[in-house]
Amino acid sequence: MADDLFIGTSRELQNIISRQLHFLTTRPHLYKTLVIAALGVRASRLNNAIFALTTSPLREEANALLRILIEVVVNGAYLMVSGEKEFNAFVAFPVVALGKSHRAYVAYSGVESAFTEDFNQLVATNAAEAELMSGRTPKDSSWTSESVYKRAVAADAIFQNHIFSDLAATAYAGAHDYIHGNYPALIDIISGLQGEMPLTPKDVRIDENAMLSAATMALLGYALSLDAHFQTSCTEELQRITLSFAKG
Repeated sequence: MADDLFIGTSRELQNIISRQLHFLTTRPHLYKTLVIAALGVRASRLNNAIFALTTSPLREEANALLRILIEVVVNGAYLMVSGEKEFNAFVAFPVVALGKSHRAYVAYSGVESAFTEDFNQLVATNAAEAELMSGRTPKDSSWTSESVYKRAVAADAIFQNHIFSDLAATAYAGAHDYIHGNYPALIDIISGLQGEMPLTPKDVRIDENAMLSAATMALLGYALSLDAHFQTSCTEELQRITLSFAKG
């Protein structure tokens, strides 16, 4: 069965990524490498969660995790090929956003006395330093001006495949409504509330396989990127998996 192929392949890829991350972190490395490794760990965890949900009554909720997984691997691959400016922004921008949220909370919640002036000043100072480090301001909505799709295309151009851009254009885009709680994500639920069967068993199987395939491809893309960028000596294994996966 198709899901057996995806489960077996994903487990093998998780083992490879684990070895790759061990290779990276047991040698002298930059902090950027550690962040890229942490993204690999998160990718494997998300992959496990997606497989658990997809084969349960909560199958549809796996769409939200699939979108997160794709952004995680795209970010990791993009950080491998982009410069220090983008890496600094990735690390520092959350502090900029936190400073903005704190100022808004203090201004509009009416609980100014909940924070000391020293604490407010500390938050402001950290946010100002993060703005300098990241090159981003509170007016920015993300750590980068590049969309997920553009990040995916940039990574694919260096690693000479189209895995990330394909995922960004299909599964990532398709899961948008599940992340944001939009109406299309409610249609099947509404059908169920009306006593209708929203999907046939065949439709469910097709939907499951699509999610499992995308989750597996996300790990494959990340493992290939790690191997190409850090020379982790997993090329032959990954070529075999790529060919086997393509034959399906």
